[in-house]
Amino acid sequence: MRISRLAAAATAAVMTAGGLVLAGAGAASADTVDYRPARTIPDYYDWDEMVVAVDIANDGTTYTLNKHGLELRVFGPKANGKKAKPIRVLGVPQQLSDARDVAVDSQGRVYVLDLLESTKSRVRVWARGATGPVLRTLNVPGYSTDVAVSAAGHVVVAGERTVRVYAPGASGDATPLQTLSGVASGLPQWTTGVALDSWGRVWVSSSNTLLVYARGATGQDAPVATIAGSRTRLRGTAEIDLDAKNRVYVSDADAGISVFSPSRYGNVAPLRELRGRKSGLDWGLVGVNARGDVITKRSRTSIGIFRTLFPTRPSAVRSVRVTRKASAKKRTVRWKKPADDGGRDVRSYKVVIRKGSKVLKRVTLKPGRRSYTVRKSALRRGKLTVTVRAKTAKGWSPKAVKRFRVR
Repeated sequence: MRISRLAAAATAAVMTAGGLVLAGAGAASADTVDYRPARTIPDYYDWDEMVVAVDIANDGTTYTLNKHGLELRVFGPKANGKKAKPIRVLGVPQQLSDARDVAVDSQGRVYVLDLLESTKSRVRVWARGATGPVLRTLNVPGYSTDVAVSAAGHVVVAGERTVRVYAPGASGDATPLQTLSGVASGLPQWTTGVALDSWGRVWVSSSNTLLVYARGATGQDAPVATIAGSRTRLRGTAEIDLDAKNRVYVSDADAGISVFSPSRYGNVAPLRELRGRKSGLDWGLVGVNARGDVITKRSRTSIGIFRTLFPTRPSAVRSVRVTRKASAKKRTVRWKKPADDGGRDVRSYKVVIRKGSKVLKRVTLKPGRRSYTVRKSALRRGKLTVTVRAKTAKGWSPKAVKRFRVR
């Protein structure tokens, strides 16, 4: 197993019986999407260089473990193409020995699971933007393969039929808050993925099955729910990760990413799947940030970064203003792009100028525009209103309104 699990904060919400929705005959079929990545970063087919684990931060910074887990390469949020270079490299010299997995939390701290020997592992933690020594080290007994970190900083480590949950900031030989272990727990001998959702539930993947353990589960507690069966279309489950809404992203041997609801269990179809010729996915890696942007293996030489599979309408444009004096011969409307484009690029802006209910000017502008100038002769004296909206593939943003006067 190789990969990060960015999960939402482990809050105090307790899972009740009402929170379990078992699959029924009416479960929805999957919505399959296929589109090209927004950008790519290089992988290396050479065995000594190839990427073995990945993750993506909320700001789009990406992380790849290379050189048999000896190097953690950090790529900036705009890195793109086969010639993209890391902005920094962590783990050298001698800070990593045989890293297996990487995770990043909501604050940008980076967690790398490093295997020391068959009976000892450790989690190395770097601060956001760090270029030097680690912030802290958490020692973990046993042979560990997977690490996950919640937005609140809870660290989950999985190994040979064992899952441990540590408190935020845990370091040294800290005692875990929970330890799931043993045959009766239903844990596989080797997990292929682990995650912690905002209800405090532990998710574990193995083969073609997802296991869900209740908040606070420990010892040999059995899972409270599973996702498995023909309708899931899972084939050789590899990695899992969660977005901020606890949706569960699973990579599988069919070279696709399947996303499951966090509250429907049993033999259920995924909410959505990413697969096809355009996406061109390979099997194995998956990392997800809070919004649901995905990083995954795309080919022998390419790692793909995909915008969210669940785009929404953009937020309102920002800082709308009308420059020049009220008596000027021309007035210029200016604005800034939306703080959140909803996961899809802005396609156009619409500017509408009114006096009362009368439309004086209506224009649609290209996505690169951030201003529009209109002559005074096209306007009317008095109090006017301008609205600016952004459009993406998911529709229009809310109206941003600014009032101004013409003399």
